[in-house]
Amino acid sequence: MGKTFLELAAESYSQHRTQAYGAVAERGPKTEAFELLDGRPAKADLFEGIDCTWNRVPGGPQVGLLLAQARKAYRPDQPDAVVPLLLQAKAALDRLGSDPWAAVKRVELLEAIRGAAGIWLEAIAERQTVTPGDSLGVTTTLIARADGQVALTGYGLGPGLGEREKHLPLSPNQPIRESFQVTLPPGTPCSQPYWLGEPRTEGLHAGGAPDRAGLPENPPALTVTFHLAAHGVAFDLTAPVQYRFRDPVLGERYQPLAVVPPVLVTVPQPVQILTDGGARQVTLMAEAGGPRVTDENAAMTFLAPDHPVLNCPNRITAEDFQGWVQERGTYFARDWDPRFVPILACADPSEPPNSGCLIVAPHGQGWFVYTGLSFFRQLPAGVPGAYRLLANLLALGKQ
Repeated sequence: MGKTFLELAAESYSQHRTQAYGAVAERGPKTEAFELLDGRPAKADLFEGIDCTWNRVPGGPQVGLLLAQARKAYRPDQPDAVVPLLLQAKAALDRLGSDPWAAVKRVELLEAIRGAAGIWLEAIAERQTVTPGDSLGVTTTLIARADGQVALTGYGLGPGLGEREKHLPLSPNQPIRESFQVTLPPGTPCSQPYWLGEPRTEGLHAGGAPDRAGLPENPPALTVTFHLAAHGVAFDLTAPVQYRFRDPVLGERYQPLAVVPPVLVTVPQPVQILTDGGARQVTLMAEAGGPRVTDENAAMTFLAPDHPVLNCPNRITAEDFQGWVQERGTYFARDWDPRFVPILACADPSEPPNSGCLIVAPHGQGWFVYTGLSFFRQLPAGVPGAYRLLANLLALGKQ
């Protein structure tokens, strides 16, 4: 509101970041020259003669009339009063078929209905990652903070994971919660930027499926569609399945659910590894996939306090494990070659200690290290102890 075309143009230009096209906005009048190539010349406005109303869509005038009535009747202190008109507009919009402009407006109108009815919904996964073929607990919450006379009629688990019937009216400001166990099909593709899923040519990624072209992020791996009805009109609202956690500073945060390959690495003896054209024998085995320790404050037991990894260049103490965020780690080692030395152990409350969170073994002129400690969470959070321990891991063999 209140910005000129010139200011908006500068903001738009500055989004072309791969070419360093950042622009400084100009205020005040500026003259631009346009050459007429075809059509009638404009007298006062470049958009003269362009119908931007619903009249340009076959069957659209009825939609436009209902939306105009809703706009006129809208009251900020009672937004749910226009829900019946918005639902009538949705029914009229659904009758317009496959018009591309109608498809865009269906999404926007559903968001307007959701907002006017005060509907809030979410689908929360019990953990942030899941593997193909694995099951995952999902908890949904649905609440209507106004009396829009909305009813829940069922759920759709997607993509393609079935339907569940449910018939409940939404009482004002009373949440409805449901828990599901969802099993991913074994062939579910792992999460990665969608443009990397197709073969690339030199200097160019194909971009993936046409319906994804231009999307800034992947579509969600799992969704829950809430089937709703109000005033005789059925409508759906869809929520991505996400992982929610508490950031010590920012509070409530969300991460997309990620489909990952099973974390299980078994190195049999002997193994021929072809790296530089030669054959080498590796005789160390470690199996991952152990438990996760979700308590970021879980006590750490030092199993090898004199080991270099805990002493060089930094002496690691219990203080280095203070201020960790979200968890200690996940996919700890659960079995390993006896030449590995377990360094640390920890556990969630009431769970037995797990000594596979960090194991190291000398090999040749270097070291094998396996750790399930969540450095990827601690380093962005600026946890000093995580940096100190990582420096020690990098320094192994250099003392």
